[in-house]
Amino acid sequence: MRALTIAMIAIILAGCDSPSPEYRHAQVSRQVVGEHSFSIYFTQYKAQAIRTNFAKRPDIRAIARQAEQAIERATGCPVSEIYGDVAVLDGVLDCGKPVVAGEWATWKRPQRSGLICDGYSQISRWGDWQDITLECS
Repeated sequence: MRALTIAMIAIILAGCDSPSPEYRHAQVSRQVVGEHSFSIYFTQYKAQAIRTNFAKRPDIRAIARQAEQAIERATGCPVSEIYGDVAVLDGVLDCGKPVVAGEWATWKRPQRSGLICDGYSQISRWGDWQDITLECS
């Protein structure tokens, strides 16, 4: 039973550091910057930083800067654009320039899907929700 528990925990934790499918065959580097540790997956033109430690009340600005530094350390290339959230950040590499301390990447807001959804529901005669309908355009 104990071995099964340990195996289950190992399987669950293995998924915490999985890159996006486009980085499946990319090079990997582990970096620690400040109080955060990252797994960096990178190709010739882009990189993905996955934060692998717990952060209580994470600040996206601080984590993005640290992820950018981790990417630059791993690849040797400056990051020109960075986008994502507090767990996974993607960066565009500009390997034609040297890394310059104090130069930061442009923050790019994630694109929204543009969908607008309205929800409708009906209450059954017993007081619970009978039908819930979402209409998106």
